[in-house]
Amino acid sequence: MFIVHLGRCYHELGLYSLAKEQFERAKALGVSEEWLPAFHYCCGYTLYELKEFQRSKREFILCLQSGPSGPEAWLRYSMLAAACRKLGEHAEARAYEERAASSKEKPQCVI
Repeated sequence: MFIVHLGRCYHELGLYSLAKEQFERAKALGVSEEWLPAFHYCCGYTLYELKEFQRSKREFILCLQSGPSGPEAWLRYSMLAAACRKLGEHAEARAYEERAASSKEKPQCVI
């Protein structure tokens, strides 16, 4: 999905307004199931950077609901917590921070 890749490139370059335009185009055209987790995460992160915190929160929730592929769970929960904090939803933010912490893989010690 070229449009999603283009939006992600703009996002990584810090060109968030251009990234948002591409993500909106991709959403209008339809995003395949396999791309949904990454799409919602990048779109949510872009909206977060643009200070559209309510929309950002929605995208991170959709990212979590889209399945296990895409960004690691702790990243999804961390960004969701950050969006909640910006919205003044501190109890909800703490709950997501706890989920982020518990979903990180613990390193295994090999002796």
